[in-house]
Amino acid sequence: MAVIVVVAVAVAPLLPHEMEHIRKVYDEDVGNKKFAAIITPREDAQMFRSTDQHRVTCECIVELYELLWRWGHRRNKSRSFADNFGFSIPDTVVIAKGKPYAWYFISRRDGSLLRKSDGNLSLHSLEKKLVGDRDKEENRDKPCAVWLPMASQFPEARSPTPYAEFLSVKGLQEFIMCLRENHSGILQGFVPPHGVSNSLVRTVEFRRQTALAMRTNRALLAGGGNLFDRCATFEGWEGLSSVSSRYRNHRHPHMEDLILAASETLNRRIEQERVRQMLFLGPHQHVALHFKVASDGMLYFIFASIVSEKDVILQTRYQLIMADPCMTEELPGAALLPGGTGRKALPHEAPSCYSARGP
Repeated sequence: MAVIVVVAVAVAPLLPHEMEHIRKVYDEDVGNKKFAAIITPREDAQMFRSTDQHRVTCECIVELYELLWRWGHRRNKSRSFADNFGFSIPDTVVIAKGKPYAWYFISRRDGSLLRKSDGNLSLHSLEKKLVGDRDKEENRDKPCAVWLPMASQFPEARSPTPYAEFLSVKGLQEFIMCLRENHSGILQGFVPPHGVSNSLVRTVEFRRQTALAMRTNRALLAGGGNLFDRCATFEGWEGLSSVSSRYRNHRHPHMEDLILAASETLNRRIEQERVRQMLFLGPHQHVALHFKVASDGMLYFIFASIVSEKDVILQTRYQLIMADPCMTEELPGAALLPGGTGRKALPHEAPSCYSARGP
């Protein structure tokens, strides 16, 4: 397992107007949710029945795979990408204008991250790799690949729909046949999760504070029903999955630390490569990194997306809340509250109970 060293950076205290903005975001989020519902209890019930509305915008930053490939070749300590950085990536094919542009994969020989050029790419070899020896009928309800459209500030460079797609063997074959010039994004091999339900971990950074959120789908991955509803986490409506701010698993006691360390290291690399400027991101847009723990315990980097500042602030709630002076300053009149002072009364011993029969 790789050892990643992260240098601690002093975090500047929040200014009063910044703290007020963060409080406002928290208050609006709590005020808009009634009875712990995602929207309202009535609208939540309607959403569960409306399967065609479960998709949400989910576009990936395709340039990050090129960055990882170049980054992996600059390290001479070990050829293994996972040993150097603590995570791996699944087979990922970048599609540009309906044609395969680059194929990123991990070498079986030494674990290095390799890339096939466009001259050695074909949709037939892509389908053969992602499908493998799966039988179309036996695996018609199981995911084998994921389609993620490309994120871009230019409308003409984006795909017709900004939604992720989970593809079975038959679905992948049909999707490849329907690729057109206006399709740009990635086709990625589906990583089996560590558990009976699909899960995904998202990390974001706000003011040098890295926060983790883990979503686990509420349905069984091997169950029946709609494939998207069984697989979606951050790609779909919030009601399809449960969320946690920690990663806890007795089989992987150090996985949370590994995810946070890998995320911070990758974020520093994104800053060095000026990815935000390359994508023309605004001041209120942030890069979110998505990781997944596979069935064999290996950590995989899945994709990076662009999220709003509101989502980032809500995810870093537990890190930012202690920077609020109202959480740390002295509370006026605290001594009047039960337990608000260090002075304790001596316990009173009640007198012995007397009765007609004596003590």
